[in-house]
Amino acid sequence: FVLVHGLGGHPEDTWTYDPNRLPSGLASLLRRPVAAKVFWPLDLLAPSLPNVRILAYGYDSDPVHVFDNVSRVSVYQHASNLLQDLARDDERVEEPDRPIIWCVHSLGGILTKQLLALSSDAEYKPRLRSILPATHAIMFFGTPHRGSDWAGFLKRVTILAAGRREDRVLRALSVNSESLENLMDRFANMLKGNKFQVHTFLEGKSVTDIVEEFSAIIGDAAEERYTLDADHRSMVKYSGVDDPNYDRAFKVVRDFVREIQRTHEG
Repeated sequence: FVLVHGLGGHPEDTWTYDPNRLPSGLASLLRRPVAAKVFWPLDLLAPSLPNVRILAYGYDSDPVHVFDNVSRVSVYQHASNLLQDLARDDERVEEPDRPIIWCVHSLGGILTKQLLALSSDAEYKPRLRSILPATHAIMFFGTPHRGSDWAGFLKRVTILAAGRREDRVLRALSVNSESLENLMDRFANMLKGNKFQVHTFLEGKSVTDIVEEFSAIIGDAAEERYTLDADHRSMVKYSGVDDPNYDRAFKVVRDFVREIQRTHEG
């Protein structure tokens, strides 16, 4: 089970529900007890599915660094790094056909599609090429397959705030991005040629959608879709096993795991 965060995300914080996100003064005024954070892959998913190995990938996706350089690394390079890291993971070296369930948020979905394209192209590198056929399913959470107007806005902020050229990651996420259109075509072909499943989760609580529905869906006939009662950020943060959004996501993961187990038992 591999998690890949999105724009401005973090390998742990992106997936962590924090009930204490109030100014300390206000929290004291309300006399709120300090509640524990919930990193759901570890705190909720792992106990329920003990045979599932969980990996969270991190990369520099911050669009503006006040005291540092704007990231000049492209989506392609991030995807290549993750592909190399995953292919060289100790347990995967021992078991290269081990099935993968991807859980990807926002930009993480674009990165993962690029990674699978690179895996498909790695004809003479069997370790890298093994990742695509090992993919059992992808869970897309708010992925801007066709770009997002927010990327264009953030790109302008980056230029103004940092006084530098536009960030390549943000440019690739803009609506009408040629690279996104090409990647959509590649992914459609990979879906036809491979047997992995696609489940899409949409944000249903935003005043202004970060990723609009037309961009968040793949459009394939086999794609299954869900709308979560959450905005773009909170759609991957769950308070506990009773959280309806977690329940929906968990049941999808659970069913994937059962399918994999039945296949291996057969």
